[in-house]
Amino acid sequence: HLDGQFPEPDAPAELLRISVENDRQILLEYDRSLQRDSLNTSTFQLNGEPALELFVDSLYRKKIWLSFDQAFLTGQENTLKIGKIYGIGSKAQADTSIVFRHFPFGTAGYRDVVINEVMPAPGLQINNTGVQYIELLNVSQYAISLHNWQINGDVQATFQNRVLRPGEFL
Repeated sequence: HLDGQFPEPDAPAELLRISVENDRQILLEYDRSLQRDSLNTSTFQLNGEPALELFVDSLYRKKIWLSFDQAFLTGQENTLKIGKIYGIGSKAQADTSIVFRHFPFGTAGYRDVVINEVMPAPGLQINNTGVQYIELLNVSQYAISLHNWQINGDVQATFQNRVLRPGEFL
């Protein structure tokens, strides 16, 4: 178990982590070994379609790799529905729905996000504070994740979990 404690034996299996491996594959990690007979492709649905393939790690049976026929919707909501899953010697995990957005590496192309406005002079006073800012504008046709984007210079900033929709500015 990740925090050094063991899960309660009769508690349902707990989903600890989800990671998108590529535009058609998801990895699920659970807190305990799972009963193989409770896992099949119809247990998992992406946007209403069952998983194409399912692979469970053979040693601990805590990790499930799911492959889907359709690619994840880029920058839009995707819904993963998980049916009842049993951990070894535990109750069933309740049906679960997880909504996520997928942003493949390199989604933002050249000039998809532009600096739209600059206020460099601290001469403008609002609440007795000099105001400096830049405005970013998404000029593309799709949403773009700014996760871990950085501004470096006299002023520094790192964006966390921010998405710019088409035509949106920040």
